[in-house]
Amino acid sequence: MLPAALALAVSIPPNVQDNAPARRGNWLILHQEADGRWDADGFALRGPEAARRGTPGGPFDDVAVTSLALLALVADGGAAEAAPYREPVARAADWLAGEAELAAVPRAQEHPRFLRHHALATLALCELAYFTQDGELAAAARRAVRVLEERRRADGGWSADGASTTPSDGWTTGWAALALASALDAGVAGERAAFEAGLDWIRGHTDSETGLVLDGDADPGSAATRKATALALLCRLVAGERLDEHPELRAAAATLTGTPPAWSEDGAAMDPELTCVTTLAAVQIGGRTWSRWHKSLKPHLVGHVETLTAAGPVPVDPELVPEGSVAGTAYALLTLTAYYRYSRIIGAR
Repeated sequence: MLPAALALAVSIPPNVQDNAPARRGNWLILHQEADGRWDADGFALRGPEAARRGTPGGPFDDVAVTSLALLALVADGGAAEAAPYREPVARAADWLAGEAELAAVPRAQEHPRFLRHHALATLALCELAYFTQDGELAAAARRAVRVLEERRRADGGWSADGASTTPSDGWTTGWAALALASALDAGVAGERAAFEAGLDWIRGHTDSETGLVLDGDADPGSAATRKATALALLCRLVAGERLDEHPELRAAAATLTGTPPAWSEDGAAMDPELTCVTTLAAVQIGGRTWSRWHKSLKPHLVGHVETLTAAGPVPVDPELVPEGSVAGTAYALLTLTAYYRYSRIIGAR
């Protein structure tokens, strides 16, 4: 399963032992709501630091940011028996399980990124179900998986809003396929066919020379294309594909890791989601790909993000991460976990 394997795989190197999990995730814990969720647009009311540097998300982005915060805390050790985040993780899981139940209700499907957010929730629930072996969480994860299976389009992909009239897109299909890979790993998937169909859609929309995942009139240089490409690369690696057997994967990896992540105090051009997924893929690949990305990632993390995931929030560009700084902080913590633990993901337990 994706991020929790990062939390449990190998020990933190000696030079970063002082980066305790409780310090890294402190800002997220302090901004969790009483009901267990994270408030995408209301977190800034919690204090002047959040209001000064944070970027609010939308009023209907709570499922997405709660899913990401839950994944981040679990990745940082929150699924262990004596984890520092046990109580916040439990409250978040209870809230998210209820939202997964509501995902089949039409009124919950009016958000333009409903299904993309639901894929994140599915990933988080499957993640926790695997490591806790909790029957109620497994049942909630199965319900979430069924929504993804039912909303898969005839071409094998998924659309952001889940509507039958909206074309499939690589960004949503990548998250949905990754969630289904986690579901298979957790033993809560209804069928493997949906995951395989998603992979086929990804392969069919991957440029054979550049490795970019293109759909419709997508701009090859857009953030959406880069995120779709990073997620596609990760999904295909999880499925067991190798760079030396697929030149397009090698090209995608070179493109993604050849552009250093941006940093700015006001969040301009900052895309922690892309940085996170690229890091997960680079760690999985290892070797020169990881070394190249590590070289550009190190100053970004050590110089800025490490402090901000404690004090928070991580600024984001709302055009790139519309869910705002709660999402940005969670993505940053997930990136730090991958960076420090040098682990492998699904299929390498």
